[in-house]
Amino acid sequence: MASVLKQISGIDPFTIFAPTMSERRTHAEEEPLSRDATARGLVSEPTIFGGADGAPFGSGNCDAYLFWPRVELVQGRPDRMVKVLRRQVVEVPPALLGGEGLRLVQAVPAGEPFSHVAADQALLRPGEAVPALMLGKGQYSVRVIDAKGHVEGPVNVDVR
Repeated sequence: MASVLKQISGIDPFTIFAPTMSERRTHAEEEPLSRDATARGLVSEPTIFGGADGAPFGSGNCDAYLFWPRVELVQGRPDRMVKVLRRQVVEVPPALLGGEGLRLVQAVPAGEPFSHVAADQALLRPGEAVPALMLGKGQYSVRVIDAKGHVEGPVNVDVR
């Protein structure tokens, strides 16, 4: 997309390539540079490395690569939601845990319809621990939908 912008406008935008320097299912699938940087503890947050001349490390296709830290789970959710987004761990209200099968728990800002983009959502999987919701401060409506479309809730949640 940046190359098209450059052709149309004449502007040479600073481009960041984000998908490759990240954790994969196995270490063998990871880019060697990503694997090395994370193994040496150099990536504790999203990072762009620079060379000795201060220029960001990129390639002919981008100006810089974005290196992502390894994901640690906090109650079944990525730790970056707490560390980077500063969200709080919120238990799914017990009143919503009575269903069976695969279910989706959703939280939207109080007063917004559930057609609004969810502030957070997570899957409740049979036989697995219930994941937490990760929410910023505020008031939310939380509901659970099962595979047949049956809805439990909403339940109001206040995050302080």
